[in-house]
Amino acid sequence: MIIEMNNENFFTPLSDTNEEDIKLKNYLLKCLPKDVDTDQIKLSTFHKIKKERQVSRMHKAFIALLAVAASVCFFIFLPREQTVATDAVKPKVVAKQVPAYHVVTVPTAQIKKVMLPDGTQVMLNSRSQLRYPEKFDSRTREVYLQGEAYLEVAHNKEKPFIVHANNFNIQVLGTKFNVNSYNRESAFVALVDGSVQVTTAKNQNKVMMKPNNLLRLRDGNIDELVHTQATDYISWLDKKLKLNGDKIDRIMTNLANYYDLEIVYKKPAPQIGLYGKLELKAEPHKVLEAISQLSGLSITMENKKIYITY
Repeated sequence: MIIEMNNENFFTPLSDTNEEDIKLKNYLLKCLPKDVDTDQIKLSTFHKIKKERQVSRMHKAFIALLAVAASVCFFIFLPREQTVATDAVKPKVVAKQVPAYHVVTVPTAQIKKVMLPDGTQVMLNSRSQLRYPEKFDSRTREVYLQGEAYLEVAHNKEKPFIVHANNFNIQVLGTKFNVNSYNRESAFVALVDGSVQVTTAKNQNKVMMKPNNLLRLRDGNIDELVHTQATDYISWLDKKLKLNGDKIDRIMTNLANYYDLEIVYKKPAPQIGLYGKLELKAEPHKVLEAISQLSGLSITMENKKIYITY
């Protein structure tokens, strides 16, 4: 139905009998589209709305993805920043410095004098080795001995002096003593002056020594503690070997240590005690000849081996 506007009713229907109304109606009909496909219009409108909704959903999904990515980045990078900050405040660890050590080794048939940082004097016998720090720490004075040495230890009651030998340790404050520790099987300590405490490494047995005490150890255990003339055991300082009833096996052991020799007995060593004084020459031949004359034993040397027969 075609309508028109007027001042009275606002909308008034066009008459089908009035000539002017008929002309106006025909004119209006010509202005409208001939074929309007309303179904097609609805379908097009539906596709357009659907497409816009799809675009809108994709846009929202993209925004959500960005939000997730931002969250991941936040959780990835935030701990790293915290780690860096934590590392920055960590206290600096300074490696403990290992003290520098001196090692003194004495050639065969020689004697060497060593002065330690605290003023202690050490005389090292042939084929002996002493290891000591460049500077003693604040609590103790510790040295390591392999072989034989005579020590005059500088007195310091606040800082004990400790000698680490084969299977035993000697602790002193200030004294004079001799220690023979060429091997683990047999060793001895002779105290000239002062006092020392000897502790076995195996079972921590302790012995307090007095001047002119001789302590013998065997296989890391205390063998015997006897009274003696301690200066007889430091005659090697003058390159002499003083014999005061010493048995052949001990005499030959001392010579083997001094000259770096090996002893071969054809029979068990005879229990012969010798007295006297031997000069420790650069070569062992004359010393062995003197022992042979004193003992009546046949002693020969070949390829650094001493053969004893009787």
